[in-house]
Amino acid sequence: MNATRAAYLDAARVAVALSESHDVRDRWDEPTVLPHLRVGALVAHLARSVLQPASYLDTDAVTNTDGIDAVGHYRSFTNLRDPRSEANTSTVERAVAAAAAGHRAVVGAMPRALRSLEARLEAFPEDRVVTTFGDLPMTLDEYLRTRCVELSVHVDDLARSVGRSDHVPEAAIRIAIDVVLDVAADRIGMIDVLRSLTGRTDSDVLRLF
Repeated sequence: MNATRAAYLDAARVAVALSESHDVRDRWDEPTVLPHLRVGALVAHLARSVLQPASYLDTDAVTNTDGIDAVGHYRSFTNLRDPRSEANTSTVERAVAAAAAGHRAVVGAMPRALRSLEARLEAFPEDRVVTTFGDLPMTLDEYLRTRCVELSVHVDDLARSVGRSDHVPEAAIRIAIDVVLDVAADRIGMIDVLRSLTGRTDSDVLRLF
């Protein structure tokens, strides 16, 4: 199994274990470190990064098709820093609606999806393409790089929200950082990324999400 798929699976295991925990279950309706999401809604959003890859791989195999990369995936969403943007409001509304079903309903499907991915990911060729949200084609590995971003960020959000210190393994975080830096360079330019990382600016130009 290649490094991207292995890193994704390791991150997904942490996400599932944290989501199943009593700390999360017992704080389901409490606020999180994110102003617009309670714990249950954050879990519902996090769960999509485990459930969706499994569902995408259930579709007919697609190969040798030009698709977008991880940067292109994030480029397709606009105004992510604006909580009132369509992308953000629809994400919150979807998560809140899913969370209303309760902890067991939201979390129950995650271990099954993870087991399916553990059993199947290695078998797919390097050029396997999946059609993601918005009918955007991506290679499986580029898509999993975006999931490493989501899992890295939201496992940390969830853990801090319930008083825990869980985080995904370093390999997934490194992938997430690589993607986020590439997205930053795409959005604001490489020189502004360099200035921000080296303390040459007081602006928050790297605040992308």
